[in-house]
Amino acid sequence: MHKAVIIDDERLARAELKKLLQDFPEVEVIGEAGNAAEGLEKIENLSPDLIFLDIQMPGKTGFDMLTELERAPHVIFTTAYDEYALKAFEVNALMRYKKCSRLMKRNWLQRWLALTVAHLQKAIRFL
Repeated sequence: MHKAVIIDDERLARAELKKLLQDFPEVEVIGEAGNAAEGLEKIENLSPDLIFLDIQMPGKTGFDMLTELERAPHVIFTTAYDEYALKAFEVNALMRYKKCSRLMKRNWLQRWLALTVAHLQKAIRFL
């Protein structure tokens, strides 16, 4: 079981991702945060294995938030901005989930999440 925290300033995006993650019993969402400050607090208090992290948030970006962590959990960036893809990989993100329109088919998102969970399991095995 992988404990996860979702950090995103968009409440609906958090709710949608949490709903999609219900199909993956190996990932348990143990907390949510609406900004970087709340995210830091959740990570400190809950010690998740994995965070789903938005990049563009009011106050601090997801990248700024990561620099404040002594030890970061595995990170999956959730962003609608392609220009952040390279930087996401520079900070060793597992994957980058591109937020798309709500018209996107649910089965595509489920396949993406399955691939992400598989990557997470491989990454944790090598630690």
